[in-house]
Amino acid sequence: IPVMGDDGNDYSAGYVKDGESVIFQVWSNDRGFHSELIGEPITGFSNLGLNILLSMEAKLLIPDKFALKNAYPNPFNPSTILEFDIPKDSEVSLEVYDINGRFISSLINRNMQAGYHQVVWNASDKSSGVYFVKFQAGSFVKTQKIMLIK
Repeated sequence: IPVMGDDGNDYSAGYVKDGESVIFQVWSNDRGFHSELIGEPITGFSNLGLNILLSMEAKLLIPDKFALKNAYPNPFNPSTILEFDIPKDSEVSLEVYDINGRFISSLINRNMQAGYHQVVWNASDKSSGVYFVKFQAGSFVKTQKIMLIK
């Protein structure tokens, strides 16, 4: 992966400076984790020069608390993204209920690894209206209101 360095010109401001480490952030949708790959410091950036990273250190980023993030988009049509954080391996359930409290759908109901996760709820076969998402991981419970507008 080519990495552009800061050569002191305006167009390269904010890029890696001489002596700094290159950090890549990695997200895995299928395994639901977020990690960083940290390379050794790069020295001697030059115009069209090539620097080779001989090694990188992997660092798994784990959240420090349980959280259910705000659904996005919300209101939505026909799908929304639900993101949540779990700081330790936990039994997780993510369920959708209608405005009357009737169960609509189970999006997740299984043990999951610690990390940052997301799931997409496609409500194309549901009626417009207000729904509630209930997130439970261990003893942590949070409910969020979402709105489907067709």
